[in-house]
Amino acid sequence: MRLRDTLLDAKNVALFFRLWPAQQTNAAYDQSTTYRRGTNPQGETIPLLGVNGDEIVSIPFFAQPRVASSQPLTAQRDTHNRHATIVHDPSGKEVDTYFGCWLDINQPNDTYYPQRILGVSGDGPFNTVSPLFAIQQLVRSNHCCLIAEIEIDGQPGLISKQADPSTSDKLAQRNITFVGIPNPGVLASRRAPQPFEIRPSQSVLPVGPGFDELMIDWGTVPHGTTAQIFLPAASADEILKLASERYVTHRITKSDQSTVQVPTDGLTWLPIPTAAVAGVNLAGLVTIEFPATVKKGDVHTVVIRQVSTVGRVEQLRDAETGAAALRSWRRVIGSFAMVVPVSTKAALLPGAERKLSIMRWIGDAIPNQSRWHPVFRRYLDQLTAGVTALGGDPSTIPATGTGSWPGWIGQGGHGGDGDDGRHRYPGDERATMGKVIGLCYDRFGDFDGLVLETYEGHRRRYWSRERRIERLARRAWLDRLVLVVFTEVDDERIAGLELRGSPYHPDR
Repeated sequence: MRLRDTLLDAKNVALFFRLWPAQQTNAAYDQSTTYRRGTNPQGETIPLLGVNGDEIVSIPFFAQPRVASSQPLTAQRDTHNRHATIVHDPSGKEVDTYFGCWLDINQPNDTYYPQRILGVSGDGPFNTVSPLFAIQQLVRSNHCCLIAEIEIDGQPGLISKQADPSTSDKLAQRNITFVGIPNPGVLASRRAPQPFEIRPSQSVLPVGPGFDELMIDWGTVPHGTTAQIFLPAASADEILKLASERYVTHRITKSDQSTVQVPTDGLTWLPIPTAAVAGVNLAGLVTIEFPATVKKGDVHTVVIRQVSTVGRVEQLRDAETGAAALRSWRRVIGSFAMVVPVSTKAALLPGAERKLSIMRWIGDAIPNQSRWHPVFRRYLDQLTAGVTALGGDPSTIPATGTGSWPGWIGQGGHGGDGDDGRHRYPGDERATMGKVIGLCYDRFGDFDGLVLETYEGHRRRYWSRERRIERLARRAWLDRLVLVVFTEVDDERIAGLELRGSPYHPDR
C-alpha cells in the first residue's frame, strides 16, 4: 500500500483480499454482495464471504489461519494485515507498507464452506451443513481474479457505492488468465476457453436509460479467428434483438439458444441482457478459436471490459421547469485479460492433463441447480477435447484435487521430476523450468550466473558471464516470469534461456 501525505499519518489501516471464483467483468463496490464485511469480537472489521442469492461470489483470504467451519466467519482475526499507524513522510515522498495473504486454494483436504448458502447464514458457522467443500472446489477457473480493498477503521464510506478499481484508489485488481494453444494443432487444441462472470449493473445503478455492454478488444489475434460467448441464463435471441436496436450494424450471429458468435477483428460490442433471475450474476464461457496460421512464440492478449451507463443529478436545474437535469455517460466498471501464448503440443500436454484433472474434481462438486453447472459442463467438454488433440488420453485422467495421480507420466519420465530435482520440459533433458530467486556476482561485481527454484522446491545454480543473460535473468527476477534454462546434459553452464509469459503451475 502506498501513502503520500505531507501532514497526516494513516491510522488503523487494514487490507482485505478477496478472490472471485472466475474472471469478473464488474468490479463495482457493493457491500451487500461481493464486498460483504463484518466485525469480530475485538471490534475489527473483517471481510466475509461475498454472497449473491444463495451462491458464494467472492472468497476472502487472510494472512492468519482461516477459522474452522464450526466458528462464525466474524470470529476471524487478521492482525498481520492491520497497522495501527503508518507514518507519513513530511516531504510527500511515497511510503510503502506491505500486506499479504495465504491463498489456501491447493489444500483439497481442508473443507470450509458449502457450495450454496441454503438454510444457513452466509456468515456461518457451517459445521451443520453437509457436505462442505475445499476452497478449490468453489473456484470456477484455472486463474482467478484477486482484488484488494483498503479499510480504515472509523472511516465509514471510505469507498463510495459502485466505485471500482478504475475510480477508487482504495481498490486494486489483478484479473488476468493464461490459456495456451499449440501450433499448428487441430482445431480442438486451438480453442482457448475461459469461464467468466457478468454482473448486470442496471439493476443496482439508478442511472436512467441504457444497458451494459461488453467491449472486447481482440488485440493482435490473427485474421480468421472467431469467438463464441455462451450465457446459459440468457437468450441469444435477446442479445441479437438488443444489438439490432442499439447498433446501426453488427456481426453477431446465433450459434444456439444461449450462444452467440462474433469475428475477432478490432473491437466487438456485445449488449448484456438482464439475468433470468433479477440480481443474479450471469455465468458464461468465452471460447476463442484460433486458425492454423498461429506460430510458436506468438502471444495474443484479449481484453474484455464491461461498459455501463452512469450519471448523477446536476446542481443546475432547468430554467423553465426547475427540474434537476440528469447527465449520464459511459465508463468501464470492470475488465479482465486473456493472454494466449502459442507453444507446442509436447510443452502444453502435461499442464493440460493436470488442468483437466483438477477441473473435473471441481466440476464434480458443482450441483445441478447451480448457474455454473451448464457452463462447466461445456468447459470440461472443451478441455477434454483439447487433451485428446494434444496427444493425451482423457479416459485415463481421474478427477483429483492435486492434478497428480499414480502412473501419470508427470510423476517421472519425460514429464516429471528426475533424481536431480529438475522439472523437465517434456522430451527435453537439457531444460529446467522455474523462477529466478537470485542473481550471482563475483568479488569484482561481475555477473556470474543465477539461482533457479523449480516448482518442486529444488534450487539450482547456473553459470554465465554474458551481459545479455544477466539482463534477461534480471527481467525474469523482477517480473516473476517463468524461466526455462537450457544447458548441455550434466553441465550447469547456461546454453540458452526462454522467458515464458504464461506461468506454469503444477498444482493449479
